[in-house]
Amino acid sequence: MAVNLNIKIKKKDLWLLSAIMIFLIGVGYVVAYDYLGSIPNPGHGGDNVFIHINGASKDLQQAITNGNFNDCSLIGGSFSGNIVQGHSGEDIIINVGGNIKSLQESINDNSLSSVDSGTSPSNFGDLSHENTGDEILIDMGGSEKTLQQAINDGDFTQKAVYLNIGMSINDPVGLSRLVVATVTVKSCNSGGPLVQGAVVDGHWTTASVFDESPGTTNSAGQVSFDFETYSLLGMDVSFTVDSVTIDGQSYELAGETIDTIIT
Repeated sequence: MAVNLNIKIKKKDLWLLSAIMIFLIGVGYVVAYDYLGSIPNPGHGGDNVFIHINGASKDLQQAITNGNFNDCSLIGGSFSGNIVQGHSGEDIIINVGGNIKSLQESINDNSLSSVDSGTSPSNFGDLSHENTGDEILIDMGGSEKTLQQAINDGDFTQKAVYLNIGMSINDPVGLSRLVVATVTVKSCNSGGPLVQGAVVDGHWTTASVFDESPGTTNSAGQVSFDFETYSLLGMDVSFTVDSVTIDGQSYELAGETIDTIIT
């Protein structure tokens, strides 16, 4: 028995259906990130890992693309949306400088933005974790890699240092004054960890400018420079930090980059 089914669609309804289809296709392009490489199996793309960063809940790939990690002081929290497919940042276990923690925790405590490159291998301790940084594929500026590889490569590390300069004068002998400038280097901001092995370059300023040879910070993140002057009391002597490099890479300078003392 043959059944003829006739469906009449009004013109205005056709336009409505077309608009809905276009909207759904657009949503598909927004939600699904087009990775060129193979997503680990088991595993997910970064667009299926959900975090809370800088006051907003979003997926990891969106946060990377939007530049939300380009800040030394990340504001964390807890993902507040509904997860249909994928995992929250609390479920993804990563290695950050040898410390095993969740991705969200590394955002909340700012360790992700200050970890040194080469210190975060694919080692997640003695416990067996189902969801690790090795199982998440992300796109870092056109380079696809696993989340753990990106952390170990220093892709999340902010290339900035926070400086403090302490000035002092050693016991004067006659007209001789030995001025000492002690530079303390921290990663990212005033609350960041002390940086050992940073090469600090700077100069002295009195009536003239005198270049100083670069120095390297010790385990306390400090390096000292001294300048001997033979002048009358009441002379301004300044020390300025010109640059800081770590492992051959130049870092942005924040904090105190110049300080002055009166002899």
